[in-house]
Amino acid sequence: MISTAFKLVGLFWLFCQIITVYIQVQLFLTGSGVIDKNDNWILKALEIMPYTFIAARPLGVLIIMYTTHKASERLQVISAHFFAVCFPDIRRRRHVVVKWQKVAWTAFFVTFLIHFGFDFYASYDYFRAMGSDFDADLGLKYPRMNMRWLFITWTLGEGIPFFLSQQVYFWAVLSASLLATAIKTLHHQMKEQLNAVTQDTFTYTSMHALNEKVLAWQKLYMEMLKFCHSLQHFFSWILFIIYCCDSASLLGYIAAIINNFQKDGWIETRLSLYAFSALVFAVYGTIFAIPFFVVSERVRAIDDIRFRPHIGIT
Repeated sequence: MISTAFKLVGLFWLFCQIITVYIQVQLFLTGSGVIDKNDNWILKALEIMPYTFIAARPLGVLIIMYTTHKASERLQVISAHFFAVCFPDIRRRRHVVVKWQKVAWTAFFVTFLIHFGFDFYASYDYFRAMGSDFDADLGLKYPRMNMRWLFITWTLGEGIPFFLSQQVYFWAVLSASLLATAIKTLHHQMKEQLNAVTQDTFTYTSMHALNEKVLAWQKLYMEMLKFCHSLQHFFSWILFIIYCCDSASLLGYIAAIINNFQKDGWIETRLSLYAFSALVFAVYGTIFAIPFFVVSERVRAIDDIRFRPHIGIT
């Protein structure tokens, strides 16, 4: 019964998302007016992209999460198993858990401040540009659409879903960070053993213990590969949608700046919003994605140790 209720709520929210995408495009077309003769029609078309893809991003992510909720539960089990294998020492595991809980809460508040700050700024700018207060008529084909209800609808239909999609994104980011931490720990252990092998302090009577370590490393490395494969399998389409939508939004804001830069009064009234918006989505696609690149670099570092010919072990 509870599961059915959640599914119905999810379907209703997805329906609201679709309506939000449509309303957002209508708001842009109403607020932007006709294309000026000096406008580049390609750039003008690109200006619509943020208004569409900002609403489409959570729609795509939440549809995937809704249709693959069982896979997400399996990924949670796999993540817990991977965490226990990589950090078998209970004391060390607790320390890492506390660390990543702090990181997760920090990411939660940072994304909350960034997105709802951006949302409030964009909404305030739009209302100001329309020359109306919260009780004004939009002049759309929707009769007497109250600004206050529009703001509430937009928050429920776009703001909160976008924030939820950002938490899914950070689930992938934190999982990649956990994998990067495990790889770093393995690399440190292998590096220490490599130094012992290449120095005179290493005694070959401990070769049996060394072989056991190598076998343990191989097992741990295979667990890392399995975990990485699970992340790729679950998050591949989610990350693809997020990257495409954020890139399209960034491109749209840049196009708006280029297209309107020379218009009278535009720099004073609109440049700060579009520059801030472009910066936000640039950060989403670059700084927030750093853990994915860190994983790749640390795997290469391990491969460099594994295949050095002077190690003398296989």
